[in-house]
Amino acid sequence: SKIDRLIGTPDQSVNVIRVDGADDKTKCFVINYANHPDTSSKSGYNPDYPGYLREKLKETYGEDTVVVYLNGAEGDVNNYDYLNNSTKVGNNSVIGYALADAVIALNPSITTEEYPEIAVKFQKHAMVQEKPTAEQIEWAKKTMAKIEAGGSVTNLNKKYAMEYTGMDYSALPELHDVEIQTVVLGDFAMVALPFEAYSELGWRIREQSPYENTFVVGPANASYGYF
Repeated sequence: SKIDRLIGTPDQSVNVIRVDGADDKTKCFVINYANHPDTSSKSGYNPDYPGYLREKLKETYGEDTVVVYLNGAEGDVNNYDYLNNSTKVGNNSVIGYALADAVIALNPSITTEEYPEIAVKFQKHAMVQEKPTAEQIEWAKKTMAKIEAGGSVTNLNKKYAMEYTGMDYSALPELHDVEIQTVVLGDFAMVALPFEAYSELGWRIREQSPYENTFVVGPANASYGYF
């Protein structure tokens, strides 16, 4: 069905932590941004747009510079324009170089702190296992029948139809105990979510955080799907 409106506001901020060596040379950039790394062709393994981000920063600051990319609340964010039915790929270099330019522009304003406070906390959270409805199962059976008869369906519909008809959902638990982790580094907080969070959840975490700079990171440490 056609998508007619956006349900959330993507977080377009680029968040950066810089780590310098004892010689005052930049050793590492930790970069947090929310976007699916699905801008490349699926024909092989590649570093997608984070690879171009890393490439330009290494060219700028030296080959020994370490670039750590932490994705954000990207569950509903990617480079596709679904509102206008545009699914053009190949924007990996455009996005990667634009992110690198943002980091390079921010870099002069970054100040470093020697031996900042470090703290780590974690908490278990019970997530409900989503299972397909009877209507979705019926749709999946009809879709698979259409495929077997030589009909044409989208790759996404084929994927879900195969999953709904091929998986034994009764074997899945009703709840998953997932671990939410928070790492505090000076006035930065990094919240690690083991699932793909939507923009709304990312905004809520950042708005309610007592820290001026809060990274929402996900999927981190595991992936329990979309949340």
